[in-house]
Amino acid sequence: DSRLAAIKQTADSLLPMKPTYGHYIDGAEVVGGHEMLEVRSPFDQSLVTTVAAAKAADVDVAVAAAAAAFADGRWSGLQPRQRARVLLKTAQLLTDEIGWLAEAESRQTGRCVREMRAQLARLPEWLPHFS
Repeated sequence: DSRLAAIKQTADSLLPMKPTYGHYIDGAEVVGGHEMLEVRSPFDQSLVTTVAAAKAADVDVAVAAAAAAFADGRWSGLQPRQRARVLLKTAQLLTDEIGWLAEAESRQTGRCVREMRAQLARLPEWLPHFS
């Protein structure tokens, strides 16, 4: 068990995660007032983090915020070239963080880091296509 503790301590130091994650709506994290779900490592059942559980009302708020962002022109009012720059920058940021994302997903799902890295590497490919 001391080897498991050492592995977990190493993983925690290499992959710092916030203790709690909420919903990101309209550019801000919303945490309070939600039931929290525990995310546990399948490796040793240790607590990785907690995440806010979404209810229908949360989805309604997120959809309304997205509709407002479209209607007020924050996104729809941008020139196509500006929207393309945002999508391309997002693709680059995802590419830059693939290693961290693969480690995080591996910790939460128990899948091999190599497998997660290969799977997640496909994500940034979609954004340039739509830009």
